[in-house]
Amino acid sequence: MEKDNNIIKNKRFLIFRLASLIAAIGSGMTSFAIGIYIFQKTDSAFIKSMISLVAFLPTILSGPFAGTLADRFDRRKMMVLGDGLSSLGIMLILFSLYFADSNIMLIGCGVFVSALFSSMIEPAAKATVSDMLNEEEYTKASGLLQLAGAARFLISPIITSFVMARGGLEAVLYIDLFTIFSTIGAVIYISKGLKAKETPKNEAYTESLRQGFAAIKNNSGIKVLVLFLTLLTFMLGSIQELSTPLILSFTDAKTLSIMLTIAALGMVVSSLYLGMREIRGNKIKILSLSVFISGIGMVGFGAKEQVLLITLSGFVFFMTLPFMNSIADYLIRVNIPNSLQGRVFGIIGTISQLGYVFAYALSGFLADFIFRPLLQEGGALASSIGRIIGVGSGRGIGLYIILEGFMLMVLAVFLANNRDLHKLKREGNIQKD
Repeated sequence: MEKDNNIIKNKRFLIFRLASLIAAIGSGMTSFAIGIYIFQKTDSAFIKSMISLVAFLPTILSGPFAGTLADRFDRRKMMVLGDGLSSLGIMLILFSLYFADSNIMLIGCGVFVSALFSSMIEPAAKATVSDMLNEEEYTKASGLLQLAGAARFLISPIITSFVMARGGLEAVLYIDLFTIFSTIGAVIYISKGLKAKETPKNEAYTESLRQGFAAIKNNSGIKVLVLFLTLLTFMLGSIQELSTPLILSFTDAKTLSIMLTIAALGMVVSSLYLGMREIRGNKIKILSLSVFISGIGMVGFGAKEQVLLITLSGFVFFMTLPFMNSIADYLIRVNIPNSLQGRVFGIIGTISQLGYVFAYALSGFLADFIFRPLLQEGGALASSIGRIIGVGSGRGIGLYIILEGFMLMVLAVFLANNRDLHKLKREGNIQKD
């Protein structure tokens, strides 16, 4: 009987993983396509970053509430509702393209609406993994689920460049709509017979939310992890946002998509490795080493206008992400009771996503108005740093990314020596409800 139950659970998780992959490809295509569309239309990294910022504001605003709802109600229903309503934003963008002369403000509104309802999904999806699997399967599950994240950078850019060349942004949006409704069907299927862990309805909503904040506040190691994840998303947001204008400054969109696809293979390789093997040994040391190597990758990414160097450096950077995310995810799961995980993941998601918000708010502005002028012909740093990394419209962005890479290396040393992080429970002692 137990063996049969495990087979059923594994089947459901496989379907859940495939649904996540399909959804990631669709949303990744839309994100990549809109980024190229906006940059080519405006020639401004700042405007492009503002659209990206709009996409993340809903996560910041609704994350804790979405997480609390994921603990109070059926998590699968939350995912279906969020996916379904997010399609309204895609339709609003299509309306702008067809009837409003591609109005940038209207496109931004569509991005906001889609992101608002999509923000309901992530806490429920993360908590659902704990409903389906056992503790010893967590790191492998996290590795497999991160293949969906890799698909945003690996599969989505290639498909997007092919589709946009033939059908434009509109065709990409229609494909995204198709993936949304196909994943809804998959989630409905895995919901059958899967019991949701819900907070008693007589518990006040504010009390549920307070308990989630308290679970983080009372654990100093978790607080360090939250700070780390916030800084990591800032670095990741910067390289995601600035890679397009950096590479397009010396090559074309087709080469850009190929470079990002090859770089994203790093995530695929490490995610597949984690999907087959559990992370053993001192997880904090592995986490710190991964952060240090990712810093090296960022430095290489910004160093020169060379396709091979940028691609290989991007590969190294993306290769480290699944290790960092899997270890952080595991440490949170084994130190937070299952009944609180929806709201805790929602709160942590909101706080860590602030890194993206600051990255999108600052990176485009700093790139266009601070760093780019420094390394233009005749710029203040053209005769010094410019002799090392080059001079031109994309070299200021390169310097910005290099500096962030060095910051990651310093962060790695901090994590390796942090006592609170080392106090976290790490092996075979998940907190029970």
